[in-house]
Amino acid sequence: MAPEPLVDRTQSYLGAGADPEKAPLAKLEAEVTRLQGLINIDTETASKSMALVKRIAEENAQIESLRTSLNDCECAAERMRGLSGVAKTLKGGTL
Repeated sequence: MAPEPLVDRTQSYLGAGADPEKAPLAKLEAEVTRLQGLINIDTETASKSMALVKRIAEENAQIESLRTSLNDCECAAERMRGLSGVAKTLKGGTL
């Protein structure tokens, strides 16, 4: 006969210091099922966490690429102003 379901899934079906060799098979099977459930939850949580870490890393790489591009654009505006000044100087014949 299977034991009553536990209210707290972190609590063991086997008492503290209980000898598994002397525990009824139904209790041992219930404990195996409980542990498999906890491991599965941890595995799912780990998978979700890894997916989030990967996504964050990809977005950080995109942000860095955009910062580099923005910096290049800002510097391009200054280069254009400098070249415009050179072009005006050349048109004026002062070089």
